[in-house]
Amino acid sequence: MRSRKYLCLFPTARSPERNAVRITDPFYSFELDGSWLEVPSGEPGLRTFRMADGSAQIAASGLRMELSKEQLEGFANKVVALRLKGERKVAARTGIEQLFIAEPQIVRRPWGYALAYYGSDDRDRYFSFSGAVTANVAISIYGEALNGTRHAVSSVMDAIAASLQFDRTPCH
Repeated sequence: MRSRKYLCLFPTARSPERNAVRITDPFYSFELDGSWLEVPSGEPGLRTFRMADGSAQIAASGLRMELSKEQLEGFANKVVALRLKGERKVAARTGIEQLFIAEPQIVRRPWGYALAYYGSDDRDRYFSFSGAVTANVAISIYGEALNGTRHAVSSVMDAIAASLQFDRTPCH
């Protein structure tokens, strides 16, 4: 079953958000509604946001790249493999016993590759990763809801997908 959580893969029609705030980075931009607060990440290039009520959070980053079109697919696969390895490491370190991750999607686009996966764990955490790899940038957006619902994550990822902008210059 395909999910609208696949940012960049299946963008949905944009609905106007009240009090939307445009998040701008040198590599990407998107909108969040006014219920999100930016919090320090402690890492250069990583921007983190938390819903005011603490129910969900987002981490977004962009990394400058210089890849040839021949290198794009390999790099996209590497990004997904490293993220999945990271998910498993965090689960092991924090005592999560059951981790479900849907089959990751890596889809060729004229501008590069769109990446996505989503999942949940036995602590009632739902998460979704979406990314893009182009010849010039790798973009990662990760959303999670703690003790929440899948809807909390999918709705924010849908909103980001609808407003996400980045350089989509064809490279294939």
